[in-house]
Amino acid sequence: MGSFALPLVVATAIAVSAPQAATPSVAPPPAVLFVRHVGNQRIQALERQLSDELGLVLDDFATFTLDAPGEDFWSLALEAQITQATPLVTRYDAVAAIWLTGSEGAGYYLHLVALQSGRTLVRTFEARRAAAIGTLALAVRELLGAAYMFEPPPPAVATALDPLVQSVVEELRQEHPLAPAPSATEVVPSESNRPRWRSVVTATTAGGLAGQRGPSTLWGASLAAELAYHRLWVSLGADLGWQSGEGAGLNFQRQVVQPRLAIAWQLTRGALAIAPGAALGVAFEQWSAAGEGPSQGFSRARVVVGADLQLRYPLTDTLAVVMIPGLSVAHQQLTLERRSDGRTAATTPELAWGLRLGVVLGL
Repeated sequence: MGSFALPLVVATAIAVSAPQAATPSVAPPPAVLFVRHVGNQRIQALERQLSDELGLVLDDFATFTLDAPGEDFWSLALEAQITQATPLVTRYDAVAAIWLTGSEGAGYYLHLVALQSGRTLVRTFEARRAAAIGTLALAVRELLGAAYMFEPPPPAVATALDPLVQSVVEELRQEHPLAPAPSATEVVPSESNRPRWRSVVTATTAGGLAGQRGPSTLWGASLAAELAYHRLWVSLGADLGWQSGEGAGLNFQRQVVQPRLAIAWQLTRGALAIAPGAALGVAFEQWSAAGEGPSQGFSRARVVVGADLQLRYPLTDTLAVVMIPGLSVAHQQLTLERRSDGRTAATTPELAWGLRLGVVLGL
């Protein structure tokens, strides 16, 4: 048995020392960051569906879902959101970061930020319905390709990005065969930048805060046509008001017809839209009174200036409820006096409060 020991040892040594075949290194796929909501269940459900779709249209990329970089991220303006999202893109060496804002009624806005050579390119896409998940996913693919269309992507991610960019370029050529190549400063039009017409119907009430004498509460209704462009709302309509009361032995009635021009600026794009505004109107008033003596009355026209705060909450794609508290002043006060002795029955206020409750149609 001793004669077989040496060959066995030699064979074992050769097997251990034999070089192993080299394993080729595979570069990880480029990362796309998805900044997710916390607390907004509707957008969270939309995000989950969109994440699944992105796995199909961006099969050469890895999508990572992260929490927002700050608690106030969703209440910030777009520029501030970009500032907070930029360190995330750098930290994870991602090619882009995306996030959703908006609501089912007001529309969903898809934001994509791509960093390349210190430059940030942002595009906004609006989907009017939550069902357009496939459209949103294709928008991510198209915008990601457009973001790297102007400069070559980094070598580490060029393998995945180059085919995507070429595909987007070819699609643009087919859709716009005579259109010039887009420049880096062009802004892709979104639904939010297109004028939209709405109808605003409200029940109204108003009363005196300062300077009034006698009853001052006015009840009525309002109808207005509104033009929305980006964050600006401009409306033109008419208010109808009615008041009755008693003072100085007179029973009086007051009817008001007021054409009104109003503007407002939307501050938020979430589920609750908040928009401060101002209004200018001309109130045509008819007063009539009856008492112990003959009936009396008068007609006047007054210029009314006001400021308000609109609060809108969407119920469907085309319907929202609205509440509008406000203040107003008129260029003159009106006084109803009893002719027999000059006693004052009622005086309009120097400063009035107002409240409107109603609906907005056609979001």
